[in-house]
Amino acid sequence: MDESFKIISGNEEFMSEKPIIFSTDMAKAILNSRKTVTRRLDGLNYINEDSWAWECHGKSKEKDGVYFEFFSSILGDGCNIKPRYQKGDILWVKETWRNSAESKFKQITSNIMYKADMQPFEWCLYKWKSSMFMPKKIARIWLEVLDVRPERLQEITETDSIREGALKGYGRYAVNAYDFNYKDGFCKLWDSLNAKRGYPWESNPWVWRIEFTRKA
Repeated sequence: MDESFKIISGNEEFMSEKPIIFSTDMAKAILNSRKTVTRRLDGLNYINEDSWAWECHGKSKEKDGVYFEFFSSILGDGCNIKPRYQKGDILWVKETWRNSAESKFKQITSNIMYKADMQPFEWCLYKWKSSMFMPKKIARIWLEVLDVRPERLQEITETDSIREGALKGYGRYAVNAYDFNYKDGFCKLWDSLNAKRGYPWESNPWVWRIEFTRKA
């Protein structure tokens, strides 16, 4: 770990279970053991307006987890930001799903279907529910957070691009695109999810690098 990110651990008593959303392709990558890292903008969005002037140092502010101090050498001020996901947290994955036996009166959880289990040409055969509305009781993917640290998006390495679940070229359509590297694939994957939100690859925002292992 970079020496500029010296972290003082918080109290493990506050670690908890939290939801995290993954796209269908990324849920599939986790199930196939291809994805063990994710990058998120959570809580860092507002500092990215002046991100070219910011530096980052680890800092513990309270007892309920790890905080990071961001400060500007030009503006002369700073702020403490606590990442949403902390080391030791257990995350349950929200993914695209449907209930094939749903009625007005009850849901039969044994009839849950997950989009990540199907081939792309089958997706149009069913009406799917957004991952945002997936209840905890039908979550099948559980993760444990091993490490969290801030970094610039473009600092990602080829190795970490592979750990992000990226493929050469772009997504499921470019498995055999050998003229690209995995970092190119991650760049295009990132833009497909975040460019419309105002944080394209070229803006090089601050992100949380979250490393995890699958529990179930």
